[in-house]
Amino acid sequence: MKMVEKNEREMKGEMKEIVRVLSTDLNGKKKIKYALRRIKGISFAMAKVFCKKAGIDPDKLTGYLKEDEVEKLENVIKNPEKFGIPEYLFNLRKHPRTGESKHLNGAELQIETRQIITSMEKLGDYRGMRHRRGLPVRGQRTRSSFRKSSTVGVVKKKSNR
Repeated sequence: MKMVEKNEREMKGEMKEIVRVLSTDLNGKKKIKYALRRIKGISFAMAKVFCKKAGIDPDKLTGYLKEDEVEKLENVIKNPEKFGIPEYLFNLRKHPRTGESKHLNGAELQIETRQIITSMEKLGDYRGMRHRRGLPVRGQRTRSSFRKSSTVGVVKKKSNR
């Protein structure tokens, strides 16, 4: 019964096919908690938190968002620390140079990640060397994983006797 009322309310407003949030096109037919994941740097947990802090129902279709709701959502995504989002949810905790924690999105996330990796490679620390060689950085096994071809072990040739 509640679902019917909700759909009727949403039908009154005009649905947009594409909603632009933080220079990313979001599908208007998806729920906002799923559509936000298209923005680089936003996980499923952060999408739900952003919706909650912006005062938007996470199950609402993205196409029915009003302009003021989109602005509020963008403001929460750009400044999560102002809205009391805990630091452990940020995607860049304890920056190597500044030591501060922040949440980055889109192109700035890619740029910052690339700069951190490049600085590690220049320093010559262990993680930088692993990045430079294209090997796993976080202690994964390399005996069978991260192989370039499909063969895992060495197979002896059969002798013709």
